[in-house]
Amino acid sequence: MKKLYITIAAAWSIQFAQAQSAAFACKKADGEINIVFALKKNCTATPAGSRDSLGKRDSIGFHSGANGWSAGKDWNAAGAVQGKRQLANRADSTFHVRIANPVAYYGLAAGTAVTDIQFVFNDGPTKPASPWGSEGKEQDATNSCKNFLITIASLPTCVASAQDLRADVGMVIAPNPGNAATTVFINNPKNERFTLLLTDATGRLVRQESVTSTSVELNNLSAGLYFVILRDTEGRFSTQKLIME
Repeated sequence: MKKLYITIAAAWSIQFAQAQSAAFACKKADGEINIVFALKKNCTATPAGSRDSLGKRDSIGFHSGANGWSAGKDWNAAGAVQGKRQLANRADSTFHVRIANPVAYYGLAAGTAVTDIQFVFNDGPTKPASPWGSEGKEQDATNSCKNFLITIASLPTCVASAQDLRADVGMVIAPNPGNAATTVFINNPKNERFTLLLTDATGRLVRQESVTSTSVELNNLSAGLYFVILRDTEGRFSTQKLIME
């Protein structure tokens, strides 16, 4: 039985998602693609020291290509995006990539459909002379490393709270990923009342209740991705990802 304990306390927040693999992606209605890379789940067969090296960076290289890599964008190409650390706390080690317009980003003709994106990460922004001394890749069933591959048509829709609308009500979940238990720390100096919602990766509501400065125990959470959402009485919200293993 897996449990989630939620306690009101002081902290800060940032939101996004990751799946059981090392990378999670979602799409927005305007075509924007968002990717999160979880360094903790990086392929173990990448060059020695990859996790340690990449874990020290606030930005890492994003080397990618669209439509079977027919339209590539090197990590050091003009206008290339980077993986940005989500939290200032380096123990988190998750990196966010935002591609606002995939067609334009990969230099495709207007109206061209982007069907898939393949990508890897490297140490380029910090070590441009030896960018591939550290890599971020997916691990397959044989424990070999491979490029990440996302198929656009199969991506879930990004949650509406891609940016926290109540940044003052910061939230951090530790440990995260969780196993038997985890704690959500929330900055709530005015003892406000919030609606707490727990949703799964598909957006299905798992639990909803009213909270102030109390502790809430959630039982029987299966392994997977969740979102913890705090919504105030005016409808504004703050969101944080939760992984249960």
